[in-house]
Amino acid sequence: MRYAVISDIHSNIQALKAVFMDIENSNIDKIISLGDIIGYGPNPAEVLEKVHKSVHHFVLGNHDAALYNKISTENFSKNSVEILKWTRERIDKKTEHFFQFQPLTFQGENFKCTHSNFFKPEEFGYIENNDDAQKSFDSSHEQLLFVGHSHIPCMFVKRNDGPVHCLKAQDFSMEDDKRYIVNVGSVGASRDNDTRASYYIYDTKNTNVFLRRVPYDIEGFKASLNKKGFPKEASNNFNLDNKQKTLPLRDGVEFSSNKETNASKSNSATCADKKTIVLKKPVSEKTETETIDKVNVKKRIIPIPLKFILLLTILISSFCYMMINLKSNNSQSTKVATYADKKTATYAEKEPASYAEIGQEVLDLTSTNYDENIIPFLFSSNLPNWIITKGDNISMTSETIDNISELKILSEEKNESFHFRYIPIKVKKSMKIAVSVQFKNLDFKGGNLFIKLVQKLDNGTEVVLRKNNPKSINKSKRWLPTRMTQVIEDDGLLSLVVEGQFLGEIKIRKFSLKKKE
Repeated sequence: MRYAVISDIHSNIQALKAVFMDIENSNIDKIISLGDIIGYGPNPAEVLEKVHKSVHHFVLGNHDAALYNKISTENFSKNSVEILKWTRERIDKKTEHFFQFQPLTFQGENFKCTHSNFFKPEEFGYIENNDDAQKSFDSSHEQLLFVGHSHIPCMFVKRNDGPVHCLKAQDFSMEDDKRYIVNVGSVGASRDNDTRASYYIYDTKNTNVFLRRVPYDIEGFKASLNKKGFPKEASNNFNLDNKQKTLPLRDGVEFSSNKETNASKSNSATCADKKTIVLKKPVSEKTETETIDKVNVKKRIIPIPLKFILLLTILISSFCYMMINLKSNNSQSTKVATYADKKTATYAEKEPASYAEIGQEVLDLTSTNYDENIIPFLFSSNLPNWIITKGDNISMTSETIDNISELKILSEEKNESFHFRYIPIKVKKSMKIAVSVQFKNLDFKGGNLFIKLVQKLDNGTEVVLRKNNPKSINKSKRWLPTRMTQVIEDDGLLSLVVEGQFLGEIKIRKFSLKKKE
C-alpha cells in the first residue's frame, strides 16, 4: 500500500492541483489529509470539493475546527480570525457536517496520523523540540507518526530508549529499532523559505518514506487572491515571493551538422560529426535564459518569459488531470461518498474534546462493587460511552441472539481499520482489573485484532498497560474468549481499546471490565 500524506492545504487550489498531479503520477493507493484544509487562502469551496472527492482519510485541523467554533480562536492571530470569517461567508453549511465527523487521529498499520501532536491532540499544540517529540512517542506505540501544523517539513528520530534527535526532512527507510515522527510540511502555505508544496509518500510494503516538493503556479495563486476579493490587510500572501527552484530555460539547438543534414535524413551521426559546443557560465535565475555561443544552428527559438512557460505547463497539467479524473469517475464513485451519502452517526466518530459531548462523564471504578461489569455492550442503546472510528470500507451491523448483543464487522479492504475506545474510567494504584472480550470468525481472511488497556496518568502521559492479540481467530469458527488481568501501578484514568485491521468478517460480543479482589 502506498499512501500520500498531505497537510495544511489552506484553501490554495493551485498548490493542491499540482500536488494531486504529482500523486497521480506516483502510483498512490490512498491519500490521507492531516487537516487545515481551509484558512489563509482564497479558494475554500474549490479545495473542499476536490479533497472530498479524492482524499480517503481525514483528521481535523485547528483551522477546520475553528471554522464553526468547535475550538476557541483566542490563540489565533487577528488576521487568522478575519480570514476564517471571510471563509465562512463563502462556503455552504454542508461544510460544517463534513468537518463534524473528522477524528483527531487516524490509525494505520504500524503508523498513526494527527494534525498537531499525540499527547494532547485536542489542544492543537506544536511539536517544536525534542521534549515535545518525546511526549508524542510516549503517547503512541506505532513506529511511524505523521503530523503537520507547523508548515515546516522535518523529522524526529528515536532509537529504542535512546534520546530523540531532530533531523531535516528527507527520504528514508525505516529501521526496526527506531521510531519516527514525520512533519509532512504544508501543501498551500509553506514556511521553510521554499514556497513549493510539500507532502510525504509512505510505502508500507518496503517501509520507505519519501519527501516530495512540488512547484505550483504562485502567480495564479496571487491572482486568485485579487479575483476573490481576499482581505489584503489580513494576509501576507500578496507579498509571497516565488522562491521555487526552477531550472533556467535553454534555446532550441539542432546538433546535426549542415553537411549531414543535406546528405541524409538519417539520425546515425557520430560524435565526430557534431560541432563543438561551448556553453557560457550559467547566469542568475533572474535571467530567463542561458546563452549558447558558437553553435551552428538552423533556427533559434525566441526566449519565452519563465513565468509564461510555468503558467502554460500548469494549465496543461491541470487539463490532463481533469481528463484523468473524468475517465476514472465511474470507478471511484463507489468508493467516495458525497455529502448526501453521509449518514448521521448515533455514536461519536471522533475523539471528543470533552466526554460530556457524548452525554457521559468519567466513570469511577473505585466506587463499584467487585465483579460488577462496568462496560455492558448494548447495541440497542447505540453503543453508549463508546467512541468509534472506522474506515470507509468497514460496515457494522448489530443483532441480539439469546439476549446477548453481538456486533458484526465487515472489512472489504485489508488496510482499513476500526478503533473502539471506552470513555475514561477512574482507577487507583494497586487495583486489579479483569477484562474479557469474545471474537468469532465468520470469514476472517487475515489481519490483526487487539484489545488494549490504556491509562492516562495524572501528568497527562498516556501509556499502554497491556495488549492482547487473539491470534487463533483464523483457526476456529467458535467464539474465542480473550482475557487480560492487570494490576494498576498509578492513579489515573483507564480506557479499554479494541482495534483491528483485517480483511473479511468477524463478530464481537460480551465486553467485560471488572474490579477483582
